[in-house]
Amino acid sequence: MSSKQATLNVIYPKEAASNFDMEYYIKTHMPLVEKIWGPRGLKSWTVGTVNPESGFHVQAFLIWESLKALEEAPTDEIFGDVKNFTNATPVSLMYGDNWVWRIVSPGSLCDGGPKGAQCTKLDIGRCYGNKGGELAASKDGDYYNTCKDCSLKGELQTTLSCYCLVDPAGSAYHYTETDTGKCLLTRLCAEKGIENKNGHLTCFGEGQKLCRPEEGGQL
Repeated sequence: MSSKQATLNVIYPKEAASNFDMEYYIKTHMPLVEKIWGPRGLKSWTVGTVNPESGFHVQAFLIWESLKALEEAPTDEIFGDVKNFTNATPVSLMYGDNWVWRIVSPGSLCDGGPKGAQCTKLDIGRCYGNKGGELAASKDGDYYNTCKDCSLKGELQTTLSCYCLVDPAGSAYHYTETDTGKCLLTRLCAEKGIENKNGHLTCFGEGQKLCRPEEGGQL
């Protein structure tokens, strides 16, 4: 496991009859997060509102010193506090080296979660390739072999952007980006190669199921 920093993105969808107490979230919940996770490797956090048309209440970005620290962080008290400010079910996205994504069930970071919870990961290098300087859906495309300075951007940090070689044998790079957001948060992206199938991230029909917390599984 690499020691490079990792990010946890927690998003609260606007569900039917859902509510969200922003004052409690900012003044009570996030200080609790900092108190518990700060000594465990949390480096910083930010909270941002989103476009009202996006279908989400709010999102938080938590930067960790490493993916290992994030995976080992205790969750019971923090996730147990969610009911005090919303009845929406949060979606958590974890990503680190080479943009390995994991979609995490509520109440768990793949460690001691509720019965029926599950976690999956997907290296999106298996889903996107570099075609003439453009990111494109491609099975086992390994875009990061011919692209550089890749990052995630956009309102929900789900737009993958890179500078990719126009010709693998050349030296000219072209800026390119692709939106993976709907693929990660919904089930509507079969045409892009990535799908969320009942909590399992898959790429061209293949995925990696990492753990079932009810079985004591670990990442």
